[in-house]
Amino acid sequence: MPEKLIGKILFDFRGSVKVEEVSGLFAGLALLKYSNQNVIKNLVLQDKAVLVQTLSESIESNSYDLLEALPMKVQDIISSIPDSKYREILKEANDYEPKTLIEVALILVTEGYGVRRQMGTLITPKFINQLVVGLADVEMGDYVLDPTMGTGGTLAESFKLSPAKVVGQEINERVATLAFIKLIVYGASPSSLEVYIGDSL
Repeated sequence: MPEKLIGKILFDFRGSVKVEEVSGLFAGLALLKYSNQNVIKNLVLQDKAVLVQTLSESIESNSYDLLEALPMKVQDIISSIPDSKYREILKEANDYEPKTLIEVALILVTEGYGVRRQMGTLITPKFINQLVVGLADVEMGDYVLDPTMGTGGTLAESFKLSPAKVVGQEINERVATLAFIKLIVYGASPSSLEVYIGDSL
């Protein structure tokens, strides 16, 4: 994991924004970079509002209804930091792949870094996700349901087997939003993905 990037985030946002809220910015950057590898590099020299507008357009054009509130959250985050710090963060984020950026966002939410953890959410180790998918005997064309999807690791692991549809549910809205972006970045097509916010238990 990019400890350098996480350290920079913790330093740059110290005292201005809650660390778990910064996760929305990095999730948005992951989504944008996934759709266009050069977009972050192009945003570095532009006004902060262009990032929010670009993110809004991407969400609207792809019909990511679950993400409608994300641009406003990103606007709140970036408006609280000086332009110079904003540009440094974009330059740093540009060096990472979308999968790494979304994993950073998930780590910021689940680890907490001194703030309240998100309702016990944790990132399940990859070998556990692999075990669950193997035990479920997922095959091409199957439907995969994870009623307590958390950060989406098991559903992301199932993509390797080309299921027809993956459906997940998570009680925590912030975690569900990040998991949705993770699943897109990991290769889910919007037509084969459904994520719901709610309590399965």
